[in-house]
Amino acid sequence: MNENTLIELIGASMTYLSVVSAVKEQRVTWLWAILSAAFYAYIYWSAGLWVSAEIQVVYFGISLYGLARWQKDTTTQQPKEQIKSGTYRAHLQTVLAVAVLTSALVYFNRLFKDAEWLIFDATLVATSIVAQWLMAKKYLGCWYLWIIVNLGYLGLFVLQELWISLALYLVLFYFTLKGFREWHYKFRMIKKNSIHIP
Repeated sequence: MNENTLIELIGASMTYLSVVSAVKEQRVTWLWAILSAAFYAYIYWSAGLWVSAEIQVVYFGISLYGLARWQKDTTTQQPKEQIKSGTYRAHLQTVLAVAVLTSALVYFNRLFKDAEWLIFDATLVATSIVAQWLMAKKYLGCWYLWIIVNLGYLGLFVLQELWISLALYLVLFYFTLKGFREWHYKFRMIKKNSIHIP
């Protein structure tokens, strides 16, 4: 096993642990995400996916934010941050944020003549950033975006022959669907319990 393959394997493991923890709403999600960002910055840079590599710094920052937000109430041991649904306006803002971020990433990275799949890469990265931000704030919409991102990266990893990452994202796709289902169930329970309070 060469050095790059080992680094990809470690990065994939950190990402896997992050997603599994996120499904369960565990705060350790963000520690795994911080480590994943560090390893994948190197992996993407080595593969010529400049946008994905650079943006790991943003993921690192969002992960620190998520770590701070996902605290438990010391008396009830329940998460302080509850799962919530966005408004119609919030959904429009999400779409706009992805479009603006994609355009900005393409504009600032167009000088890299050897960048692979620049627009596709930038779109996936922009969507991932917004999804990560929504997850840190525990919005249900994050899982819709993660489904899109995972499908996109599956195609990209085939094109780039990043087989360990491909295997990882096949597993992550399963956990994305699981997270989608579990968070929706928890949200319905939160909503139901808040309705019948006298």
